[in-house]
Amino acid sequence: MTNILSASDDLVVRARTDRQALGELYDMIYPPVFRYCIRRVSNRDLAEDITSTVFLAVAHKYSSFGGYTFQEFRRWVFTIATNEINANY
Repeated sequence: MTNILSASDDLVVRARTDRQALGELYDMIYPPVFRYCIRRVSNRDLAEDITSTVFLAVAHKYSSFGGYTFQEFRRWVFTIATNEINANY
C-alpha cells in the first residue's frame, strides 16, 4: 500500500532539511496563528510579539518535531502559541 502525501504534508517532511520548505510552512501558518493570538490577547502589539516568539520556537525546535503531516504541524504550532499566550497574558 502506497502512502501518498499531500503537498503540505510533503513540506512538513522536507522542512527537516530544507529551509525553503520551512519558509513555505511559515507563510501558510503565520496568518491563522497571528489571528489566534489577537483573539486571545486583544492587543495587536502583544499578539505580534507572541507570534514572533512562537515562530522563533518553531525554528529552534523543528528538529525535535516528530510529525509528518500538516495537521500535526499545525497542532504543534498552535500548542506552542497557546503555551506562549498563557505564559504572557
